[in-house]
Amino acid sequence: MSKYDFDLDLNVRNSLSLIIDRIKPNSKVLEFGPANGRMTKYLQQKLGCSVYAVELDKEAAKDAEKYCKEIIVGNIEDYEWMERYQNVKFDYIVFADVLEHLYNPQKVLEQAKQLLHQQGSILFSIPNIAHNAIIMDLLEDRFTYHAVGLLDDTHIRFFTKTSLDELVEKIGMFKTYEAAVFVSPEHTEFHKSYEDLSPEISTLLKQRVLGEAYQYVYELKFQKQRLETDLQLHREFKLFYDDGSGFSENQVVVAEFENGKAVFDLSEMDKEIKCIRIDPLEKAVRFQLESLLIDGVKYRDQIHHN
Repeated sequence: MSKYDFDLDLNVRNSLSLIIDRIKPNSKVLEFGPANGRMTKYLQQKLGCSVYAVELDKEAAKDAEKYCKEIIVGNIEDYEWMERYQNVKFDYIVFADVLEHLYNPQKVLEQAKQLLHQQGSILFSIPNIAHNAIIMDLLEDRFTYHAVGLLDDTHIRFFTKTSLDELVEKIGMFKTYEAAVFVSPEHTEFHKSYEDLSPEISTLLKQRVLGEAYQYVYELKFQKQRLETDLQLHREFKLFYDDGSGFSENQVVVAEFENGKAVFDLSEMDKEIKCIRIDPLEKAVRFQLESLLIDGVKYRDQIHHN
């Protein structure tokens, strides 16, 4: 079984859910490195796409091929696909966590774009080597490879946001969409904690806007367009409610904090609520609450900050 044989989860924000969200139904797609075909299956069965693929792992390719119109089993950098697919023009060319495994990702992208429709897109996701968890490890004189993740032991090339933007410029395409998947150091494979650092270093790392960006997702096109950016840190806020028995972990509603707003739905609550408490994060945090609306009514005088 391939170590990249994971279930496809479109209910949470991850690199595959962000990529799939950019692909229109009934498109012609070239997918590099489909592994066992978790995304390939969705593209073919749910979106009605015609999927062509290139996969290195023979066993994984056997699983993926049933969702493909055609699949090449081999090394991407042997470029067999350039000859085989030279008469096919694709709406989308996808590299989901693939480019970092290549010796020359720039050359691969330059070749791949020749197979793209003039209005088509290259979509890719790639890990961020400048994640705070890696910086924490470096501060301890560590650079340890793992089976999967930011320092996957088969990664050959590493990218920061800046070097990734430079790569896009070098291949002569334009970035039209950029997004990030955020993971705190505690929840990475490194299991690092800000609490283990000095206050000065901890504060410095927490202030890095993209310090917890685990992966970047880009869409590239031939023509320059307005850049759609989704690089905000998406956090879950918790609202605890007291029905007279006090606050407890069993009486909580969760909402995603996005674009400066969190919306909690208490419409189906069958209890009379005496008091509510909003927890932005399970760690020290500073933020300013601009307004609190309950059923469209703005409250300010009864807000207490801790």
